[in-house]
Amino acid sequence: MFRILESQAPAKQTATDTINTLTSRLQSVTLLEDRRAAIQGLRSFAKIYPASVASGALRPLISSLRNDREDVDTIKVVLETLLMLFSPDENSPEASDEIALWLADEFTQRQDNITALLDLLETKEFYSRLYSLQLMSHISGARPERTQECIFTAPLGIPRLVAALGDVREPVRNGMSFRFKGHTVAKRRC
Repeated sequence: MFRILESQAPAKQTATDTINTLTSRLQSVTLLEDRRAAIQGLRSFAKIYPASVASGALRPLISSLRNDREDVDTIKVVLETLLMLFSPDENSPEASDEIALWLADEFTQRQDNITALLDLLETKEFYSRLYSLQLMSHISGARPERTQECIFTAPLGIPRLVAALGDVREPVRNGMSFRFKGHTVAKRRC
């Protein structure tokens, strides 16, 4: 009896297949709740399979930063997912230092990607501000000169960063001091 049931069971889906399905869903669905659910699914794979998630879903995740910016919950999940891609589990079979460079390249190749992160600094929502700063720190750590150039050429790039220094929440201010230290060192080298 059990052998009959086992033979009729569908084939087990691999992590890569699931990631591809979630990425496809993220790109094709129209309802915000469905996109958020797809992003949450991708987030659950981001630490262990960062290269697989990034290769298929990085651009849709970045697009979601712009398109879903008004929804705090979706933005939080997107930023968490992106942060996990920058710091994968050390036991992950896909973990490598090159992933951070690849992710930073993707962010800094288009000015509007960094501008989308800077736009999130204008919200008063704690996690949007904190995670945006942390993400810019990771990007800057991998590609400091290109990140600096993107921030300098973004509309109100520096004033937005400076305004975050006035945040009453200590974690946000600490994130800002870390950012400025990195840019000061990079500026001195130039």
